[in-house]
Amino acid sequence: MKYKPGDLVTIRKDLKGYKKYGKVFFAHQMEKYRGNTYKIEKTISVYNKTIYYLIGVNCWSFSPEMFVRSWKDKYENWKHKYWSNLSNQRR
Repeated sequence: MKYKPGDLVTIRKDLKGYKKYGKVFFAHQMEKYRGNTYKIEKTISVYNKTIYYLIGVNCWSFSPEMFVRSWKDKYENWKHKYWSNLSNQRR
């Protein structure tokens, strides 16, 4: 599943510290972010894998295997796109 900057993602609650998910190491210090929802700030492609940086999560990178896409994320992304399109049409 591809994510892009601006998308909301929820970090899986079942992630374990000291394990790799995809090609990204999940440090035990990152465990405090589990279950929380964040907006993607930027993406970087490394060795044919996409790495994600999240707003509000300093210095840690995430792989798509670390995310769960919830109905809340889908709704918030839809709402953001809807209102953005609506405001662009009014200009």
